[in-house]
Amino acid sequence: MENTNDGSRVVLFRGKPLFNNYFFVHGSLIISPFQHYIRVYRETYKHEEYVVEHKTIGQFTGFTDMKGFSIYVGDIVEFVSEKDPNVKCKAEICMANGCWSMKIMEAYDGYEAGDIAIILKRRNSGTIIDDVEVIGNIHGIPKKSTT
Repeated sequence: MENTNDGSRVVLFRGKPLFNNYFFVHGSLIISPFQHYIRVYRETYKHEEYVVEHKTIGQFTGFTDMKGFSIYVGDIVEFVSEKDPNVKCKAEICMANGCWSMKIMEAYDGYEAGDIAIILKRRNSGTIIDDVEVIGNIHGIPKKSTT
């Protein structure tokens, strides 16, 4: 999340435009009684609004992966097991108990698939967020295919 000069933060969302299976749009979330929109702001102070599929909306966590990609809810990340450096693990980024978390996708190190295993924090906070890599998302849209 980006910080502003007054100490507040910018909250971003992404979603897949209706009738398009190839990219996400990123911006502000607008919810109307019948549709969800992502408003994308351009540098010229103009904006575009996209009707997006509700199930594809994900909030930016404020974190980036080891290669600098923004991490959103619904992303699939890969990381190395803490017990066996030869084992790569996968998890889905989610919100659980009010915290950005990782839901394990395949059993490892005593965790079962579906377990909420890790709360996302920076390495100096004692967790592994600096060592994860976004490898995809639960919607099947390539990670570089965004606007």
